[in-house]
Amino acid sequence: MTKGFLPGANRALIAVVAALCAAEPACARPIAGRNEGDGHLHGGVARYVAEFNAADEELYTNTVPNAAAAEFLAANIPVLECPDPDIERAYYFRWWTFRKHLKKTERGWVITEFLPEVAWAGPENTIVCPFGHHVREGRWLRDGTILRDYMRFMVESGTIDGTRSYVNWPAFAYLERARVWGENGDALSFLPRLAARYAAWEKGWKFRDGYPMRFDAKDGLFHSADNREGMEYSASGHGARLMVNAAMAAEAAAIAALARAKGDRALAGEYAAKADALEK
Repeated sequence: MTKGFLPGANRALIAVVAALCAAEPACARPIAGRNEGDGHLHGGVARYVAEFNAADEELYTNTVPNAAAAEFLAANIPVLECPDPDIERAYYFRWWTFRKHLKKTERGWVITEFLPEVAWAGPENTIVCPFGHHVREGRWLRDGTILRDYMRFMVESGTIDGTRSYVNWPAFAYLERARVWGENGDALSFLPRLAARYAAWEKGWKFRDGYPMRFDAKDGLFHSADNREGMEYSASGHGARLMVNAAMAAEAAAIAALARAKGDRALAGEYAAKADALEK
């Protein structure tokens, strides 16, 4: 890493830090932003949150406002101490920003993509497009009820089905959380819904803009409008998009893994074959 590391790249940074901890799944829970024994906020958390709060107009708030950010993050995120201040600052900025989108509702916690209400959102201002990213980053939160509530909400509200919406990877995201927490009970209970969602994507439909989402048996790939990746319209155009097919391959492999954990060998074999075919 160099001194030129940009905060805009901090999603990749989170992935790198998360990968370092992945070999020891329990590491996310005992590490909290407090000094051992004295109950004081960890210096890095307090220092960076104060800096970010001072520069923020805070036009919108959810459940954890800026005034409570330091206390919340100190109790919930893994501590990072790094000799490169740019990397360290980007790490804490990402968590400070992520916290803004945590929203406690009557049905439990959710995570929003936008702070203001947007017309194209689903219930509680949630959107399926960022779901996988939310879960992969949020899996390190020490309060496990936040993601557990969010995942259940997205399934039970129907938002996770993704029909006429954006590509997403709920089964894969569930497994990523399970790697940290050592539990996948919710994912196993939702397995029929997750498999049905995948089957709906194979069957296909037309998006609101008229371009068909479809699985083409001739080339063995999913075809989609490019903006359904959440990256808006791009120069590469519609068709057998790499990101869509990579996401669906990961989703099929995750469904197979969940089916194996549940003892459903037939479903596991079916979805393992789908994942292998897409990879090839």
